[in-house]
Amino acid sequence: MTPRIEEPLADAASWADWFRGQIPTLPLLRQSKRKIDEEATHATEINLHQLAEVVIGDPLLTLRTLVQLQQSKKGETRELTSITSALMMLGIQPFLHQIHALPTVESALADQPVALKWLLSRVARARKAAHYAHDWAVLRRDINAEEVTVAALLYEINEILLWLFAPKLMFLMLSLRKRFPDHPIEVLQRKVFNTTDLELRDAAIARFNLPTILKELMNPQNAENPRTRTVLLATQLARHLSRKGWQHPKLEADIEAIEQLVHLNRELLLRRLDAPYEVWPRFGVPVPPTSESKDHPTKGNETQ
Repeated sequence: MTPRIEEPLADAASWADWFRGQIPTLPLLRQSKRKIDEEATHATEINLHQLAEVVIGDPLLTLRTLVQLQQSKKGETRELTSITSALMMLGIQPFLHQIHALPTVESALADQPVALKWLLSRVARARKAAHYAHDWAVLRRDINAEEVTVAALLYEINEILLWLFAPKLMFLMLSLRKRFPDHPIEVLQRKVFNTTDLELRDAAIARFNLPTILKELMNPQNAENPRTRTVLLATQLARHLSRKGWQHPKLEADIEAIEQLVHLNRELLLRRLDAPYEVWPRFGVPVPPTSESKDHPTKGNETQ
């Protein structure tokens, strides 16, 4: 039975401590478990990079893997954010054995179908942000694109954990946001959780002993750093698209900021983002004359 928090804990440190205690039995997505079980049946031929792709597609499993790595390091001071390296250090067989015994998110929230729906929507948003962040990091020739990818994937981890372990409080948060749409979200967060998203993120990173670079890459106060800005813009774009699709009123500002970040021609950027042709004029880009019968500028470039 998955433990639940019905009343807010005292502060960010208390939340982080509680979450830290759940890491050994932290659920993973059913899709992740199925893929890993399939890999395990061919353990002698397992592809390390394919396994890493499964892990990095699951924010909860990524978090668990990084925390587990930090626990297993004996005298090693180098901080690692590479999932592939983490799996190599942990050992494939021990990793597969542990995963086999873990519950799934879907079973953990079987009695909370609406909360599960919200959690999965946040997972999808995190994946999309990670996809964008990785793509832009590669365009920028970032020295370590995977660090940026992991930071973007875990940016939503607070909300994912709260939907998993404190759905009652999350529903209260949704209600308050609907009733008081003009209130600063930090005020509402403190009222419901006795902490804010930023405070909890910092406390969790410290309590989980995650690499300090992740804290830097997820800190809005560090937005002048292009790597941090990549994470923040990827998260912001994913959030806007998840709320109102390509009709979100803030997308013009998003596109302009991304264009400045990656130094890519706007038409190429829209193609890379798989923006439908119908919205191109909104961003000052004419629709190609041969595209009238098409819905999207490219095929096979969907984000996950």
